[in-house]
Amino acid sequence: MRLELEEAEVCHLKEVILRINIDLDSRDTPVVMAHEAKVAAETALQQLTDDLATLGARLQFDVSSACPLTPEATSLAENVASILMEREEKVRSAWDRMGKMSAKMAAINDIERLEKRVQTTTRARANLAALIHCYGLLNRC
Repeated sequence: MRLELEEAEVCHLKEVILRINIDLDSRDTPVVMAHEAKVAAETALQQLTDDLATLGARLQFDVSSACPLTPEATSLAENVASILMEREEKVRSAWDRMGKMSAKMAAINDIERLEKRVQTTTRARANLAALIHCYGLLNRC
């Protein structure tokens, strides 16, 4: 009888641990998604930086052949550079927000894991106390 109770309790505890692990895995998903978004933002920032460098190289043209167009070309280059700089700043800002969000999600995950461990430990202790109590009652008979 006692062995059956212990086996049932072990089986129950294994199920609880399995459910907790599944729950923790599902909570890791937002952290992974945040990390992937951060990597995508870094890639976009690098692409914008490369595009700006390419544009800068292309705008270095022969002054003698472009003298009549210089004011218009300069204005266009300044406008394009301004747009690219604004986009770069937006990407950096988004990257910073993503990093902060990722850190917050990781902290929340750590807290929830700790809470689950405390709950599991508390349940295990209560179950162990109940088993010890049952074992004590069985030994009296």
